[in-house]
Amino acid sequence: MRKLVEYTTVARVVRSRVKCVCGMTGEFLGRDEHFYPRLRRRTILAAAVIFLVPFALFYALVDYVSVRYVRGQIYARLQAGVTTNVQLLDDVLSVRMTEVESLAQALSRLSSPLVQWTPILRGFVEDNPWYWQLVVADASGEIVATSGDIRGNIKDRDYFRQAQAGETVISDVFFSPLTQKTEMVVAAPLHGRGGQVAGVLVAALKLDKLNSRLLDLGIGQTGESFLVNAAGQFASPSRFGGQVLTGPVFAPQGPNPYQGEAGMSEHRDYRGQMVLCAYRKLRSKNYYLVAQVARDEILAPIYELRRAILLYVVPFLLLGVVLAVVAGRYAVN
Repeated sequence: MRKLVEYTTVARVVRSRVKCVCGMTGEFLGRDEHFYPRLRRRTILAAAVIFLVPFALFYALVDYVSVRYVRGQIYARLQAGVTTNVQLLDDVLSVRMTEVESLAQALSRLSSPLVQWTPILRGFVEDNPWYWQLVVADASGEIVATSGDIRGNIKDRDYFRQAQAGETVISDVFFSPLTQKTEMVVAAPLHGRGGQVAGVLVAALKLDKLNSRLLDLGIGQTGESFLVNAAGQFASPSRFGGQVLTGPVFAPQGPNPYQGEAGMSEHRDYRGQMVLCAYRKLRSKNYYLVAQVARDEILAPIYELRRAILLYVVPFLLLGVVLAVVAGRYAVN
């Protein structure tokens, strides 16, 4: 009987303490009415971090690597094309100089007057598709013989003065008041019997023939190639409307991207579009051959990849976040 009384007493004490603890806990939780909403918000934030942060890092890494790779490939193609075609252009211009110089030497050995050379000049133009007209100017710059019907004086031209000094030169592209169009000419000295310079032979190149080769060098739908002179102007027409001796070929508010012997650049062009370009200077002229392509065209596959990732991956990520939130709320409740 005594032990029964002791057991009963102990049970009452334990029951009272349990009630006390439970009452304190319930009072504490009831007092903090923001506990469960805060716990739900933390659950949502944790789910978002777990699912979205790794995806964002993966997306940024894939985008960076893809853009870097594509740009590297395009720059390599542009640079290889520019290097090859600069060599070809230099060879073409070198051959033209040799042809005109050889003709000038042959004419210098003739004893007939300059005015009687017209048939020779016409025959040379007919046999050589790179030239559209030849003229002979005397020591004063007056044109005395021609394969066509041009007349006038060229003494104020730099190429005439250089040829009078004994050099064979290729001129810059310039606007000729005699022909009323842009020209590029090869000028060579004509020597008299005593070895002095008696006149100058001038051969006008067919720029359409030269320009057509440049226009065929573009990459893709927006690619184009053209020559740029020292002033940053077009020395050949561009595929999308750039005219010779107009410019600059880059955005006026930007710096000149063509520096040094060769290089690569990303800048706004004469149309205001962002382009990737490679350029290299010619040996025979102070000109750059530029090959460029619109950045948007080159990065179009990257844009498609971005859209595909967002379209096919993001819905599953959002579904994962929603399921994680629902599960968290269920566990909290």
